[in-house]
Amino acid sequence: MNNRQKKGLYQNLHQLFDQGITVNHISEELQFVPLESDAIETKKMLNENDFDTIGIANHGRIIGYVKGEELDEGRCSNYMHRFEPEELVSDSIPLINLLWLFKDKERVFILERNNINKIVVLADLQKPPVRMLILA
Repeated sequence: MNNRQKKGLYQNLHQLFDQGITVNHISEELQFVPLESDAIETKKMLNENDFDTIGIANHGRIIGYVKGEELDEGRCSNYMHRFEPEELVSDSIPLINLLWLFKDKERVFILERNNINKIVVLADLQKPPVRMLILA
């Protein structure tokens, strides 16, 4: 393979990871419970499913989240965190740009149109698209 071919291959890979592979390739649906759910029951459900975070919904729309480690007696609404702008990313953000966000965060939420329905956590960085990016 000559230098021109190598450069072309590199440019193709760069374009693929810069435009073709997005956060949607590693995100998961954000599970949720209603705003007034019992916190102890929600914590139990999180532990059974090996989740750290779950969305909180009001009338079917996810408006925040709770962390399992913080849940205790009462309602989930008492422990809810509202989404902060720095926790939200567009569903079209290239995967390569997402990696930098995890320098300071454990999770990011994916904004699709006007709704937050997906999440990416540190463990998702072990998925094949990220491995391909690192090896490219």
